Amino acid sequence: MLIFLGIVAAAAILFGVGMVYFIRHTTIVTSTKNGGRVESPFGVVTTNNDPAKLAKTLGVEPFPGAVGEKGAQAEIGANTMVSLSFRTNAPPRQVIGFYHVRYPDAEVSAQGKQVTLVLVSLRDTLTIKARPESGHTEIEISDIRH
Repeated sequence: MLIFLGIVAAAAILFGVGMVYFIRHTTIVTSTKNGGRVESPFGVVTTNNDPAKLAKTLGVEPFPGAVGEKGAQAEIGANTMVSLSFRTNAPPRQVIGFYHVRYPDAEVSAQGKQVTLVLVSLRDTLTIKARPESGHTEIEISDIRH
């Protein structure tokens, strides 16, 4: 029995070392002044300093006058996940009102000073949060597509 457990433990260690070696030698990391990109066998992750550009690829219109702060996208298998961050001087309810007109089937909820819009469909989950932060409103947009 001890020999069998030793063989199983050795096989698990070899498998782990093989996976680390495989991932290290097949992952490509690219960095530019506008963001970065990591390509691995499991998917692609990108960051972008221009979230408005990433929002357009999603078909989501940035709030008028909002300043883009950061954006990230991950493609894992058939799923795409996007996270965007913007800043504006408009109040949270005005921001969510802007998006609610564009997504009338979405649910809107308020928790404290944060207002959230959530739209769930068969292949897409879009969440937009607006909350006051140090004299301005932070807008977080996240989208998961299957």
